[in-house]
Amino acid sequence: MKVYFLSGLGVDWRAFKYIKLPPQYEIIHLPWITPVEDEPIEQYAKRISKGIDDSDDFSLIGLSFGGILSSEVTEYVKPKHTILISSIASRNELPLHYKIAGAFKLNSLFSLKSFNQVNAANYWVFGITEDRDKQLLDAILEDTDPIFSKWAVNQLLNWKRDKPKDKLIRIHGDQDMVLPITGFKPDYLIKGGGHFMISNRAEEISKILGAELGR
Repeated sequence: MKVYFLSGLGVDWRAFKYIKLPPQYEIIHLPWITPVEDEPIEQYAKRISKGIDDSDDFSLIGLSFGGILSSEVTEYVKPKHTILISSIASRNELPLHYKIAGAFKLNSLFSLKSFNQVNAANYWVFGITEDRDKQLLDAILEDTDPIFSKWAVNQLLNWKRDKPKDKLIRIHGDQDMVLPITGFKPDYLIKGGGHFMISNRAEEISKILGAELGR
């Protein structure tokens, strides 16, 4: 079975580099496509869903912003499993300060360059302490298109979905500071997991993914 991965905001396929699935699964990393100016996430999801072969069973795994996009993609294709990692499933789960930032368009005050800055604050917010993970995040941020990042931040802050999709499987860290657990209960709670647990807790998450995909 094919398993499609959607990475997070400011993060590419390398975030999944330590994830291991049983050999019967074919891992496919859906590449980000360039958003049209002011394109709503619903339309973007329709376009990116064209990269999915739905002629047979497949599953979809979304990380962070990729989880948000996964919820929208399921409007156009029907995965056997939809798994969200370090993500949210509706606007109601956004932290209050994100909602305020979106309402007042505070994100528009920042330059494109600021969306991809590498600094020590990133490590703290993402829950990163190991040099390996610092180097990985630095490399990813340096290669991320700031135009895409600005578009994605705006879509995150102004997401309209008010109810989670049915039958989602959710994996979340209890120390996530980027998207803290707000008004929902994950199916799998990773103790001590931060927003970058996809890397530094990869073995634990891989076991969960293998078990869920096999159901």
